[in-house]
Amino acid sequence: MLDLKWIRENPDLARKGLSAKLSRFDLDELLTLDSVRRTRLQEVESLKRQRNEANDQVTRLKKTGQAEADGLIEGLKSLSQKIKEFDKEVGDIDEKITKIVYIIPNMPHADTPISDSPAGNQVVRTWGEERQYSFKLKDHLELAAPGRWISMERGSKITGSGFPVYEGFGARLQ
Repeated sequence: MLDLKWIRENPDLARKGLSAKLSRFDLDELLTLDSVRRTRLQEVESLKRQRNEANDQVTRLKKTGQAEADGLIEGLKSLSQKIKEFDKEVGDIDEKITKIVYIIPNMPHADTPISDSPAGNQVVRTWGEERQYSFKLKDHLELAAPGRWISMERGSKITGSGFPVYEGFGARLQ
């Protein structure tokens, strides 16, 4: 998952990385939501500061026995309601941002060649020698088929996908 602060500070790099990954992700929507969230946080923090100052003032007025405290308490109730609404809005925006950030693909390294197909891939290094065999190599499905070690048909009935079900010796081997 990419850091939202990094995205905010490097939107051009993020756009470049997303285009390299052939992603249709809308980065502007994320940046707009982040901007709205940050603005709302500033507003709610300002309201909380006002509420705290008013609470201190109510406490001082009650200690001195002045009647003005009742009017301030009513104002505090409406201020608290506004704070509650802003907190809910910020929470909703946070939830949206979190869902969006989870689907952003990781950025490719700057040295990674960009290509539309596997033909553009570069071999960086190899290990060992490529061996030539006098027979055709078989994959695991071809090896398991004659002995009925796995059943792809049962797997697709159970899961609806191409997962195998191990049978007989294949189950014991597993």
